[in-house]
Amino acid sequence: MERYVLTHKRNVNVRNRNNAPAEMIELLLERRALVNNQDKNNQAPLYNACSIGNVGRAGLLLMLAADVDDDENAFRITALHMVIVGGDLGMAKFLVEYNADLLRGDKHSERAI
Repeated sequence: MERYVLTHKRNVNVRNRNNAPAEMIELLLERRALVNNQDKNNQAPLYNACSIGNVGRAGLLLMLAADVDDDENAFRITALHMVIVGGDLGMAKFLVEYNADLLRGDKHSERAI
């Protein structure tokens, strides 16, 4: 895959599909892709990983400096807000371990907890 990206001079900052494998994420980051780059719905990869409950992908992105409190998406909420509303307490605990801001408000000034 790396050879393909290099040989075909692909732009590593192109937006990926929601279910890109962790290896692809690692490769893109090695090539200086933007970890907080948003997709067509203004959602960063961390938000997408959390929305499908993929702790492995979320952890990889957080280790590579993804913004745990990013709220620059269509809904103006953080990943923590989203997983709390969705009832994914395991993912919520995981985000808190990475210092997700429990007191951060959404566009209506409502906190995640």
